[in-house]
Amino acid sequence: MVRIVLTADNHLSAYYKKMNQFQLEGRRKALRDAFRQVVDFALKRADIFLQAGDLFDTTEPRYDDLLYVLRCLHDLKKNGIGVFAISGTHDTPKSRERMSPLKFMAELDLVHFFQEKTEIKVKKIKVNGVEVAIGGVSTHTRLLPSEDPLQGMAFPEKGELNLLLMHYGVQGHYILGAQDLTVTPGSLDLLEGVDLFGIGHYHHPKNFRLGSKTVIIPGATERLDFGERNERCGFYYLEYRSGQLKAEFQPVKTQPMAQIVVRSGELEQATPDQTSFILQRVLEASGPDVLLKLKVEGILSPELYHQVQWGKVWQEGKKRNFFFDIDFSALTIQGRKTEVRSGGAGFSEREEVRGVVEKLIEEARDQEEKELLRDALDLILEDYSKRK
Repeated sequence: MVRIVLTADNHLSAYYKKMNQFQLEGRRKALRDAFRQVVDFALKRADIFLQAGDLFDTTEPRYDDLLYVLRCLHDLKKNGIGVFAISGTHDTPKSRERMSPLKFMAELDLVHFFQEKTEIKVKKIKVNGVEVAIGGVSTHTRLLPSEDPLQGMAFPEKGELNLLLMHYGVQGHYILGAQDLTVTPGSLDLLEGVDLFGIGHYHHPKNFRLGSKTVIIPGATERLDFGERNERCGFYYLEYRSGQLKAEFQPVKTQPMAQIVVRSGELEQATPDQTSFILQRVLEASGPDVLLKLKVEGILSPELYHQVQWGKVWQEGKKRNFFFDIDFSALTIQGRKTEVRSGGAGFSEREEVRGVVEKLIEEARDQEEKELLRDALDLILEDYSKRK
C-alpha cells in the first residue's frame, strides 16, 4: 500500500495591508499552524508528501516562515517521507533574476522540486514494493489566458502508480468568468498514463474522475479573504492498493472568519438607535480569535448615515475581535457622487499597455519573439509599479 498526503495553497507569509504588525504576526502564525496540521498528519500516516504550489504567498517569504517550513521538511525527511513540490502563481518568480524559495530547499535536499514550466519531469521511487512515478510542472506565469499550459507536454516515464502535480484552474471546475490560466479537461485526458492529477490554485476542494484518471484539487489550508469565509479548508489523504486509489478529504482547524451584512432598510427600521442595532449584531459575531467584517449595503440618506456612531462601532469591533473591518463598498449615500473604488472600472494606462503587448504576443511568429515581448512587458509593468 502507498499512502499519500496532497496539499496546496498554504500561502505562508501572506500580507494583509489593513492589519497592524501584531495582527500580521498572529495571522501568519495561523497560516503556519494550518500547514503544520498537514505535516503532523503525514508524519503519522504518509509515505509521500505532495505540495501542489503556493506553499508561500510570495517568492520572498519572511525568515520566520522560511525557517518554519525548513523544520517541517526536516521532520518529514527524518521520518523517511519523500516530499515533492512545484511552485504556483505566488511563489514562482516572474523575473529570471529571482529564485523560488523551493529551489533553496531543494538545494538542501529537503524536497524534490519540479521547477520546469514547459516540460514534465518525473522522479521514480519505490514504496512498499510499488513503483511510483511522480511528475510535476511549475506554473508558467508568463503565458496568456488564451494559451494552453499543457500544450505539447507528455508524461515521459511511467510506473505502477503515476502522479502529476500542477497549479492551474481546471475549466468547468473553477471560478466562472475568471481570467486566470486554466487547463481543459481535454488537455488532462491527453496526458496518457497519468493516474492522479494533484492540482493547486483553486481554493475550493474537489475530487472527480476524468475517464480512468482521478483529479484532486486539495483546496487551501486557510481562508485567505472574506470571500472564502464559508470554504472548507484542508488537504487530501490517499491510499493506493492493488490498482485502486482511495481519496479522503481531511479538514484542518482554521482561524474563525465571519461577515455581517447590515442593509439600509434594517437601519431605517431601527430608528432612533441604529448604533445599538449594529453593535448588537457585531457583538453576537465577535470573539478574540475572529476575523470579522461588517458590510453595509443599500441607499441611505445623509441624515441617517450621520446618526450612526461609526467610530463607536469601529472601536467596539476592534476591541472584541482579532481583526475587524467595516466595508462601505456597497453603500450609496443619497445626493453624493459615487466614487470609483480600488479595483473598480475606469481608464488605466497600465492596463491599456498590457492589452496591446498581450495582443502582440498572441500574434508573434515564434517562441523567441514571444519571450522578447514578455520580457518587454515585465519591464514596462515594473516601471509603472515604481511610479506609485
